[in-house]
Amino acid sequence: LRWLSQSAREAPAFSAALCERLCAAAPGLVWRQSYSAGEAEPVFLDRYGWCELLGPKGVMLSERLACGFLLLGPRTLYPWHRHEAEELYLPLSGSAQWRQSDRDWVWQPPGALIRHASFESHAMRTEEQTLLALYLWRGTELRRLARLDA
Repeated sequence: LRWLSQSAREAPAFSAALCERLCAAAPGLVWRQSYSAGEAEPVFLDRYGWCELLGPKGVMLSERLACGFLLLGPRTLYPWHRHEAEELYLPLSGSAQWRQSDRDWVWQPPGALIRHASFESHAMRTEEQTLLALYLWRGTELRRLARLDA
C-alpha cells in the first residue's frame, strides 16, 4: 500500500474523490494476493495487491459478482494469467500496458475500459507510475482465483 496515497494524488478528476476515499479506508480493508512465494517472483509479490468490496471475499457478499481494487506498483510485471471469471478493469490512476492473448502490448490510461473474456490469458505491466484500477469479475466460479500461465 506504500504507493496508494501517491496514486490518489495523481488521479485524474473523474476518479480523484474515489481514490481519496479508498486511501482513507485502506487500513481497514483486507488486502490480498492470489499467488504464493513459490508461484510468483518476490518483486511482483512486493508490488501487488487487491481488495474486494463485493464478492465471496468482500465486505458485501455475492457469488456472481466481485468488485474491488487492484494496486500494482511501479516497474512491475503482472505475469500472464487467466481465470474463469470474465473481468473488466477501469484504471483510476496511472497508465499501464496491457496485453491479451496474442495481441501486442497497449498503453491504457485512466478511464479506459479493459475486458478479459473467461479464461483469456492476459498480463499487465507498469513503468514509472503505479496502477490503481477498479475491477469487476462476473461469473459463477468467483472463488477460483487467477492462476499464472507457465
